[in-house]
Amino acid sequence: MAKVTLDEVLERVKALTSEEQRKLREALDRSLTGSPPPVSDGELQRKRLEAGLLSEIRPPVVDLESYWGYNPVEVRGEPVSETLIEERR
Repeated sequence: MAKVTLDEVLERVKALTSEEQRKLREALDRSLTGSPPPVSDGELQRKRLEAGLLSEIRPPVVDLESYWGYNPVEVRGEPVSETLIEERR
C-alpha cells in the first residue's frame, strides 16, 4: 500500500467541492470526538418503536388544511409556565 503524505491529502482536499469538504469535516469531527453518525428521523422512530417508546410509526402529515382553522383553547388563571415553575421549587 502506498503511503500518502499529509501534504498530498491537503492538496486532494483542496480539489473537493465545498459540499464534499463539509462532509469531510463532519466525518473528521465525528472521528475525533467519537460521536456516532447522525441518525435519520425514520431510523430514530424505528429505534423508539423497538424500545417500546412508540406504539406505532405514523406517516408524516402532508395535508395541513386541518390545521388552518385551529383555534387555541383559552385558559383562565395563571399561565401554565408559572404553575410549572412554582411546582419545581
